[in-house]
Amino acid sequence: MKNRKKTAPPALECTRWSGVLEENNVWKEYPRPAMVRDSYWNLNGTWDYRISTDSGIPPAYDGTILVPFSPESPLSGVKRQLLPGEYLWYRRRLTLPGDRKGKRVILHFGAVDQECVVYLNGREAGSHAGGYLPFSLDITEYAGDDNELLVRVQDFSDSSYFSRGKQKLEKGGMFYTAQSGIWQTVWLELVPENHIVSVRFTPDYDAACCHILVKASGSSTARIRAVYARKPKKMRGGATIPRFPRLPAYLPIRSS
Repeated sequence: MKNRKKTAPPALECTRWSGVLEENNVWKEYPRPAMVRDSYWNLNGTWDYRISTDSGIPPAYDGTILVPFSPESPLSGVKRQLLPGEYLWYRRRLTLPGDRKGKRVILHFGAVDQECVVYLNGREAGSHAGGYLPFSLDITEYAGDDNELLVRVQDFSDSSYFSRGKQKLEKGGMFYTAQSGIWQTVWLELVPENHIVSVRFTPDYDAACCHILVKASGSSTARIRAVYARKPKKMRGGATIPRFPRLPAYLPIRSS
């Protein structure tokens, strides 16, 4: 693919809050409030970065970038547009707790625009395509105590078929400067072998119940139980959720 000539940095504006941004305190809010775990580790902050046309792991980096701000934004500290045919590399160190026996290490990305490949200690741990959806990788088999995390990103913007909203390489009219790379929170958690991956709640007003669909990992012998309470620590009802087949459980909700 032939690249267009590089343009000046995008004309994005700073705000009165830009100057008070703390590099070590960026988007620390828990990204999944519906399912909170104590092992949450926020990875936002300063990472190394490099933009090049080489798809191989870079020997050196251009500087630092503030994650999760895209390189086109002033808050990232980069203010450079990623073009089709270029690769944006991220790097940071991860020191994991030594006592991880019986635990899985799950790495979460809120969103990366548009395609990315994740490496841990030089080994490919997973990949993802699409710039709007979150994704998770089980990196247990690749992780040690001290680790190097790399993320390689490509963004084709309006030159490809990916969803892009109003982003365009040549901004103007209703289209704004294309954004790329990591633009949502990156975080990590330690979970047991048998753990809940996701939960979907569907209220049924007419039947006075809630349909609960749980996606879980681990063995088929695990039991999951859902309860509800009108007051903290006061359980009012419960239901056992079947692991297989993957069918919703029905949790009756009493009115009194």
